[in-house]
Amino acid sequence: MYIRDIFYGYDCEIYGKNTDITTISIHSEMIGAKCLYFAHNGENFRGRDNVGGAMKNGAVAVCTDDREVIGMCGEDVTVIFVRNTRHAESFAAERLYPVGENMKIIGVTGTNGKTSVCHMGKKVFSALGRKCAYTGTLGTDIEGYEKALSNTTPPPSVYRKIIHDAASLGVEYVFSEVSSQGILQERTTHTPFHALIFTNLTHDHLDCHGDMESYFKAKSKVFWQNKCFYIINTDDPYGTRLYDDIGGVSVSVGEGEGCFVRISSFYQCRGGIAFKVTMGQSEINIYSPLYGMFNAYNIALICALAYMEGFSAWEIEYAVNSALKDPVPGRMERYSFGGRDIFVDYAHTPDALENALCSIREIYGGKIVTVFGCGGERDKTKRSEMGKIACEYSDHVILTEDNSRSEETEEIISMIYSGCDSSKTEIYPCRRQAITKGFSLLCRGDVLLIAGRGSEEYLTDKSGTVKFSDREFVKYLCRGED
Repeated sequence: MYIRDIFYGYDCEIYGKNTDITTISIHSEMIGAKCLYFAHNGENFRGRDNVGGAMKNGAVAVCTDDREVIGMCGEDVTVIFVRNTRHAESFAAERLYPVGENMKIIGVTGTNGKTSVCHMGKKVFSALGRKCAYTGTLGTDIEGYEKALSNTTPPPSVYRKIIHDAASLGVEYVFSEVSSQGILQERTTHTPFHALIFTNLTHDHLDCHGDMESYFKAKSKVFWQNKCFYIINTDDPYGTRLYDDIGGVSVSVGEGEGCFVRISSFYQCRGGIAFKVTMGQSEINIYSPLYGMFNAYNIALICALAYMEGFSAWEIEYAVNSALKDPVPGRMERYSFGGRDIFVDYAHTPDALENALCSIREIYGGKIVTVFGCGGERDKTKRSEMGKIACEYSDHVILTEDNSRSEETEEIISMIYSGCDSSKTEIYPCRRQAITKGFSLLCRGDVLLIAGRGSEEYLTDKSGTVKFSDREFVKYLCRGED
């Protein structure tokens, strides 16, 4: 597609020839054939600093918000001057990588539950006979792409290409995680969502947003940008605000009497959870080997989506009960040996950690040992709060590393420790040693919760990145006990 066709109707200035474009990129070292390069500014760099590298690697056009770039490019390189390069990237990606009318993109946003809802949605809708795909924290399962993605919501140059290729493969539904950073950075601005799901909003990412009100506004933005239908957890106070404000076709989900999709009769044991879901005038019974009330909400959100898509109550009941037999990787994933259980969970926010521990306490009568840390270069205000929660609901707490990045692991642990009960807390900076110690404390009937990383396979600190999976290490420890 030619430059002037891509940017037709967009507020921009084009300098140079009407070049044919087949690929777009935001990485100066990753330039494809006939590539349009977007020179974004970052926290620690200017977009124009990378333009030379992009041209050297073959970029035939550059999109910039810096007029100095115009003079940096030769006659053979077209320059598109815009006010906001991230918004322009989203616009261009929508033009270059159309998805067609048959593709239904389901966006899921919120603090906790995005991965689980998307993973469950794909499984349930596949059981309903639809060809589905997933993209988010766990990567993507779309043919032709590596599983791993660098972001929960990738930049438009990647995100729209993935969805475009999924459409060409006949995929009908893409369940896609939508992060607040992705929304703010215009990654989904021109994505034609078929439906949007709101899970909840709790303490996280305040390093990026500053306060909860700004965080809520960032999450809400994607709803105001899209004329589709909305499925909202209205038991969450921010969900109630969104539901009241957004209007349109909004479906309320929760335990409240007024919810259109209502959860009731919840029960859980070591075998999993059971509850009823009322959808309009229909009621279904759900039985799942998953754990926690939060998973009942996740499942109910998917039931609401399926109901709005026209599936009958009995179809939904059968699909959910037959499809959700395995845990989402790294989400309250249980390993058992000798009457002792270990849960590996992604809980990295105060609310998620409390939910996980409360669910365990409700089911188990033995000792609870919790191993966790907090990531570096992320919201520091939640660290002491998570320490307090861990000690409140656990019998023993072991603090350790969790992707310290450029921060000192010991300093992060010290901030967590400030909220802990010192009488039940100890410190093992090495995560492998911390898990091993937690494992050694278990007796029959006890539980170990390893929180914060879920299915992540690498640990990063100031010295670099090493391969380490909580899940694989737990399997190794359990094999040693066989």
